[in-house]
Amino acid sequence: MCAILGLFNTHFDIVRGLELMRARGNDGSDTKPLSYGSVGHTLHALVGHISQPLVREGNVLVANCEIYNWQELAQEYNLSAQNDADLLLRLLNTVGVKKTLPLLDGVFAFIYATPSQVWVARDLLGIKPVWYSAENGFCVASEKRALEVYNLNTVFELHPRHLLEYSVEKNELTRHVQSFVLPPEQEVSRADALIRVRELLQIAIRKRVANAKMGVLFSGGLDSLIIAYLLARENVPFTCYVVGMKGSKDILHAKRAAKARGLSLVSVEVSEDDIKTALTKIIPLIQDTNVVKAGVGLVTYFASKRAHEDGCKVLFSGLGADELFAGYARHTRAKKVNLDCYSDLLKLFEKNTYRDDVLSMHNTTELRFPFLDKALVQYALSLPSALKIRDGKNKQVLRDVSRALGIAEEFSEEKKRAAQYGSGFDVFIAKQSTKTKSHYLKQFYPRPNARLAALVSGGKDSIAALHLMYNQNYEITCLATLESENKDSFMFHTPNTHLVQLQACALGIPLVVATTKGEKEKELLDLKLLLEKAQKQYAIEGVITGALYSNYQRTRIEAVCEELGLKVFSPLWHVNQYDYMKSLFKQGYAITISSVAAEGFDKNWIGKILTRADVEKLKTLQQRVGVNVAGEGGEYESLVLDAPLFKTKLVLKEFKTESSGQYAHRMVHARVVSEDKHHLS
Repeated sequence: MCAILGLFNTHFDIVRGLELMRARGNDGSDTKPLSYGSVGHTLHALVGHISQPLVREGNVLVANCEIYNWQELAQEYNLSAQNDADLLLRLLNTVGVKKTLPLLDGVFAFIYATPSQVWVARDLLGIKPVWYSAENGFCVASEKRALEVYNLNTVFELHPRHLLEYSVEKNELTRHVQSFVLPPEQEVSRADALIRVRELLQIAIRKRVANAKMGVLFSGGLDSLIIAYLLARENVPFTCYVVGMKGSKDILHAKRAAKARGLSLVSVEVSEDDIKTALTKIIPLIQDTNVVKAGVGLVTYFASKRAHEDGCKVLFSGLGADELFAGYARHTRAKKVNLDCYSDLLKLFEKNTYRDDVLSMHNTTELRFPFLDKALVQYALSLPSALKIRDGKNKQVLRDVSRALGIAEEFSEEKKRAAQYGSGFDVFIAKQSTKTKSHYLKQFYPRPNARLAALVSGGKDSIAALHLMYNQNYEITCLATLESENKDSFMFHTPNTHLVQLQACALGIPLVVATTKGEKEKELLDLKLLLEKAQKQYAIEGVITGALYSNYQRTRIEAVCEELGLKVFSPLWHVNQYDYMKSLFKQGYAITISSVAAEGFDKNWIGKILTRADVEKLKTLQQRVGVNVAGEGGEYESLVLDAPLFKTKLVLKEFKTESSGQYAHRMVHARVVSEDKHHLS
């Protein structure tokens, strides 16, 4: 991996930003002035030692890339290339940017500058990082902090499925959306799936073997074990690295697994002082205080640090296996398993890849992810869900592969242990926290993680999701509400959405509002216009949704956000509804029912302030007639009158009930006022 930096139509000193990313490449560093700016590069050489920036036919390229089919492309297009970056520039010059991208098998991020335009792109899953700002000219870098050094306030991560085109003369930025579609499920037998997955994994690993000393991020879990076994079959020398506190589950398990196969293993046992010192480096590097990112980041940091000390330039990682093969517990509760896997893959760039890239490259070590190979991703997403979840157990395809490789059952059937737990790091962070783990981590980086808009309907789920993200150090920059004229909208909550204005005042957060006729599917265009408005006014980077189980809502919101280049956060996805409802009362929520539409609900529920006893009634209704305890199936809609973040509370003074059937009632003409929380009525 390397560092790329481009500064266009601005007078910033390129050396300053490049110096911050020096650790990303110790094999060379150079810059090139252009008539309208400059580009720079630091080199981490693995495929030929060729310095960048590269110049051919008057066009300039700086790239951070590993293109595994570069030699095949050179032959196909009759191009004489010295390495993958050289091939990339020649191909861009020959067929253009849009035709080049689908041809590439590998991971990449690049800046391609012609006399009149600048193009910026990255691979579809976002394994290689790119950040940009159009605040002062157009600036692009591998790391966010390399742009913030120029005092740029609005720095964005390039969405992986977006391609940027910058007009030098007009100083205008145009986005082009790239397609990454969920393939349809195929009819594949269990035996054929096992053979093909194993074959594709072996090919993926073979591609990624470098002419350098290599290692494996190793926990003894299923994913890293399979990688180690397949690497061994290639007769490639490598060392496994496991990280954790003394006596942690990962270290103990990794030692047993390595011994069973005779693998070379280095155990990196870290002390409490080691962790505290590392956090002062890790959190400012990733510029994020998300608890999971910090816990997993510690593993990546310590492993890559030790690997670098041992002379390793490349570390293999099992990232992507859980997303492809339904490795999370929530996948067993999914209605559409592959749809959840696809959604998880789309979010990898926000959750994992930037953190892992920055931390490993800080130690001048490159991570490679065979499970995220282009061909394997497409095949895995097309596998029947029944092959991934079998008898209530997840990740069954990979377990079949592991058994076929001769991995002992105690390892192939091992339940997933997330790195932050298996290493013991999450427990350590929890012990340091006087309030919450997020609050403890905030001392290392006081700025918010990202600027988000919360899609708020007035109901409990959207407010609770907002609350969760706020508690994880995200900035809720604005609320966004779509008021629908269609009270029976499939997509949006409709009762009393005008009251969100009062909730916005109670929260002290600005509100962006738009209206829609509520026509099925057409209302998504109105949602897009609403979020575009929020982007322009508040420079949001992502959106919070209160989705629990509705694929209909979640997938459509995600599709709109993909088009706009926004990240999506659904912190309530697949929570246990009964436990979730009980937790709301523990936190001090005051919730009233604004509409009902299911058997077992009469009009007496309208305007009712929910209590813990009502949650038990809802659970009884679930058992009797199958309603969702949290109303996820549209059985009821809610209105939040008070919540932990509310500075004032809302009071329902009067309302009328409108009925359209025995079990269909809704609140209309509600009069709600704001009152001080200590007001005595």
